[in-house]
Amino acid sequence: MAVDKNIMDEVLRESENNISLSKTVYGKNNAKKILDEEFTEFLLQTKNYKEFFNLYDSFFYNIPKSIHESFIYESRNYLNYPFSIGKGKIVEKLEDQLSFLQEQIDSIERHHPFFPNESVLANKNPSDNRKYLLQSNRKRLINSTKIFYTIKTRLKITKPNNEFILYLSIGGMNGILDGPPITTPNEIFIGNEIINTYNG
Repeated sequence: MAVDKNIMDEVLRESENNISLSKTVYGKNNAKKILDEEFTEFLLQTKNYKEFFNLYDSFFYNIPKSIHESFIYESRNYLNYPFSIGKGKIVEKLEDQLSFLQEQIDSIERHHPFFPNESVLANKNPSDNRKYLLQSNRKRLINSTKIFYTIKTRLKITKPNNEFILYLSIGGMNGILDGPPITTPNEIFIGNEIINTYNG
């Protein structure tokens, strides 16, 4: 039987234009077993803080200063720390504390190992008639006889001079540091910090 050429051409044209589709249907349970639901390629990878700081260190000088400032700002707010007062203010506060502590230390009364404070000292050499008041382990020159008797009155000393004045050798006198001299009655009893820091 001969096939008509026109009919054959028509069949071929139709088969070229037809696309065969097929689909496979899975049930709910089978789909969970067969299909991969994990799209790991699209998941964000978590970084730990060490990796962050490694990256931060490697790009440190390439990061704009504004980003560094932002890190400082955010860290300061998070820590609730007073960075805003600046290093200068912190140093100033510490210097004030140091100054206060130094004043406290300088105010401590020093003592001589043998002679009590408020003793009157004089040189054994009779040609040297200078007298000194011992305060905070420093000898303070008494500038006049009037001041000497004012000291004696204020210390309530009733003994004769030769009984309460302590006479020391030149070596003994030189072994005691000088304090500020007493030139007026108002300077007799002054604060230990003035005596202890005297450099005259």
